[in-house]
Amino acid sequence: MEMQRLVQALAKAFGPEFHTTYEGGKLAMAEVLADRFRVATRQARAWIDELEAARTITWQGEAEMGDEAMLRAAHIGQAPVEIPPHSDGYWQLQP
Repeated sequence: MEMQRLVQALAKAFGPEFHTTYEGGKLAMAEVLADRFRVATRQARAWIDELEAARTITWQGEAEMGDEAMLRAAHIGQAPVEIPPHSDGYWQLQP
């Protein structure tokens, strides 16, 4: 019951983004917890930084990504992994 109220409060505070993306939910949760306890712990801050960096990467399934995006993806532990191409000829990138 307490978790349901927390989720509802987060959804109200952060809008539809909280429900539409896992990253948005994690980011919202980290920000709320850090603010609620007035503690920017290393874990919470690292979590927020990682998710903000991940948001800047656009995974569109294209064969090539820019060097900056590749470095950023590798930095947050989500380097793309190529899997066989689909019928449209594009390689799908898997985070």
